[in-house]
Amino acid sequence: MARQLSPVDSRLKTLEARFGNKSSLSRACQPMGTTKLSWDGYFQKSGVSWECLAAMHTHTLTTDSSVMCLEFTTEIARNEFFQHTRNTKNVWLIHGKEYGKAKVENDIPTSERLALQPYYTLLDLLQDILPADMKGSNGELQSDRATLQTRPDKNASTQQLSAQVTYLLDNRFPRHYVCVLFIVENYLEDIQQAWSDAFTHRMQHTLELIQALSKSAVDKTTRARHNFDKALDIYNIRFPHQQFPFPIIFIRMAPSLAKLLSDHPSLPLQIATGFLPIVSSVLMKYRVDASDYGKGGKFKGKLNKKGSGGYHSTHPNVNFFCLTLPFLYPFPRQSPQLTHVCASLVPPF
Repeated sequence: MARQLSPVDSRLKTLEARFGNKSSLSRACQPMGTTKLSWDGYFQKSGVSWECLAAMHTHTLTTDSSVMCLEFTTEIARNEFFQHTRNTKNVWLIHGKEYGKAKVENDIPTSERLALQPYYTLLDLLQDILPADMKGSNGELQSDRATLQTRPDKNASTQQLSAQVTYLLDNRFPRHYVCVLFIVENYLEDIQQAWSDAFTHRMQHTLELIQALSKSAVDKTTRARHNFDKALDIYNIRFPHQQFPFPIIFIRMAPSLAKLLSDHPSLPLQIATGFLPIVSSVLMKYRVDASDYGKGGKFKGKLNKKGSGGYHSTHPNVNFFCLTLPFLYPFPRQSPQLTHVCASLVPPF
């Protein structure tokens, strides 16, 4: 059954996000020991003082590395440190020797970390499945974490959308959601065959990280001594993929649907937009282009009189898509009818 989201879930995510906005993670530390001396130089170069650091927790993550959580006093200090480490090449120096690259990433809520795993799994599989002429020299692909879309390398001759992950309301149950994977039809079967092992592997490493972060916050460091809560570990599960909170539905994506989603990534959300219509109305009122506003946008407070705003499209097949999509979910998850419905989701143009 699809997971039900409640106001309490939203509130917990908000609280965790506020904490995460002031935290950075590093997963390339040595598995045991201190790395404080290495951080001294990084703080000095970034212009952030030790007084801006509220806490530093570390916990063993794998046999070769540990995860360190840096909690800053303000978001500004966190952003300055993150931008410096991202734009410079840093290495860990352990007793004067280089141990490995010092990589830093922003912390995110646990619910968001779990929700991103199907997207990362698709990236892993597409790097193995796609032909060499659709990938970069090192197997890289184009990806967008905002839309959860994946495309071939920018130098590839074909730029058709390869996959998109979307979270939608399940009309069979109130306030329940499902994870829908739109996958180009040429590679759908290959991805489905390899999905179980790849997704389980991803979820296993994700649970390791979540548990290590939890223990680092509680114990401040790796604690090997006996304690009554040793068994209270989310990693104590035989099948890690069962910890994923949403049912997953695969949809065969024809070229016409791939083009439609490429132009309108928010299209599947138009049947369950929630607060989005209010935001769209405000943008339309002030003639602001939605793609240029908010985080990552180009809008800096000056109104764009030429912008149309909003998320509505005049494409003739948009309304057909929105009317057809709700009828997708009454079918059983693995029913042959589901494939037929998905294949005929959008008629040829």
